[in-house]
Amino acid sequence: MSGYQTVSGITVNTPLQRGPEDQSTPVEIPGKLCNLPPCEPIAAKLLQLSADEDCDIGSLTDVIKADPAISTEILRLANSPLFGAISRFHTVGNAIVFLGVDRTKSMAFTVAMKSYMQNTLGTPAVKQCWLHSLACAQLAEELAGMYGMRKDWAYTAGLMHDIGRLGLIKAYGVEYMPLLTTEYETLKDSLREEQRLFGFDHCKAGAWLTRVWNFPEELSTTAECHHEVFAAQEHDLLPVVQLSCQLADSLNFEAIRYQDRLNYTEILAQLPEDLRARFRFSFAELQEKISQKVGILQS
Repeated sequence: MSGYQTVSGITVNTPLQRGPEDQSTPVEIPGKLCNLPPCEPIAAKLLQLSADEDCDIGSLTDVIKADPAISTEILRLANSPLFGAISRFHTVGNAIVFLGVDRTKSMAFTVAMKSYMQNTLGTPAVKQCWLHSLACAQLAEELAGMYGMRKDWAYTAGLMHDIGRLGLIKAYGVEYMPLLTTEYETLKDSLREEQRLFGFDHCKAGAWLTRVWNFPEELSTTAECHHEVFAAQEHDLLPVVQLSCQLADSLNFEAIRYQDRLNYTEILAQLPEDLRARFRFSFAELQEKISQKVGILQS
C-alpha cells in the first residue's frame, strides 16, 4: 500500500506517525479534504496549552499577545456580559488575569477555530453547524463537574467534536450543502448520505483531520465516536461530549435536522440515577443560559 497509511480504518496519503494499523477496510480520503489548509499555528499552540494541566498564565499570555486578532477578541469577551466583569479591561494581560488560565484557553481556542472557518460561515445552514459546536462546548463545560473532568478540556472537546463536518463543509461546500437543508428521519440516515457522497461520514473525517493535525488522541476519539451508543462512565471525555451533543440538539442547536431526536427529558433519562441527581437545570434554564453564551461567542 505504497504512499498510503491506514488510521482507524481510513487510508490517507499524508504521512502520519501512529501505532499499528487496524484491520478494518481502508477508506481513501478524497483529495479536497486532504488539501484543506492546516490548522492555524496559533490554534495548535493553544491546543497544546489546553492539554497541559500545568500551563502557567505567563506562557498563555505570551502566545495570545503574539496574535493581535485573538488578543482583540479575548479583550472583547472579557468585557462582554458573558463573564460579568465589574470594571472594564483595557489590556489583554489584565483580561487574561481576570478570566483565568482555563477560561482563557477555551476562549482563545474558540476564536482561533472561528477564524479558520470564517470564509464558510456566510450561509445560515453552515452557521448553524458552528452554533451547534459552540453550544456543545458550553454544555460540555457545564457537565464537566458531574463527570469529574476539567472544564476547559471538556469545552475544547465539545468545540472540536464536529470538526469532521466543518472540514467537509470547508472542502466540499457545494456538495455538502443539501445535507444541511434536508430533514432526515434518523441521524443514521444523514450519516449514510455522507457515506454515499464522500465514501465516509463526518465522524471518520474528524478522526482523520485531528490526527493529521496532531491533536491529542482524546479529541480524535470524541470526533470519531460522538454518535455511537451513549455511555455514562465518569472521568471519561467521550460520554461528556456525547451527552452534550444530544443536549445541544434538544435545545434547538442541531447541526442536521432529523425527526427522531431525543427530547430533553428522554436524554436525561439515559443518565444513571447518581448522575441525573447532579443535573439541576430545567430545560428553560439551560436553553436560556446556553443561548446567551453562544450569542456572545458567535458575534
